[in-house]
Amino acid sequence: MSILPQHHHIIHHAAAVGRQQHHHRNHRVYCTSTTRVKTRPKLEPLVINTTPLVTVTPPKIDDPSLKSTWAHRAWVATGCTTVLISLANSIIGSIDSHIWLEPILSGFIGYLFADLGSGVYHWGH
Repeated sequence: MSILPQHHHIIHHAAAVGRQQHHHRNHRVYCTSTTRVKTRPKLEPLVINTTPLVTVTPPKIDDPSLKSTWAHRAWVATGCTTVLISLANSIIGSIDSHIWLEPILSGFIGYLFADLGSGVYHWGH
């Protein structure tokens, strides 16, 4: 913001003459401000801590939580069956349209993207 001399116009009516006269008043405005001088912070050398924050211990081979159960196997079988049904529908669609490569390839690429996306979501959180 700049500081300029300010002119205020005051209009007076002269009764005898019947016209307007302009009187100018010149005012100068002076503004001052003070700012604090910022000092530079003291720079300390960077220290790298090489001790790990979390210690990771590998699981034991005979840990019962790592052994598959029938419920785990049923979930894997259901997932594989769903993927195979989707791929079979893609192949059947390719037979009807006399185009072989595009439907099969799109089904396979769709499976890969879904698998990678769910992996990123699962391991990212």
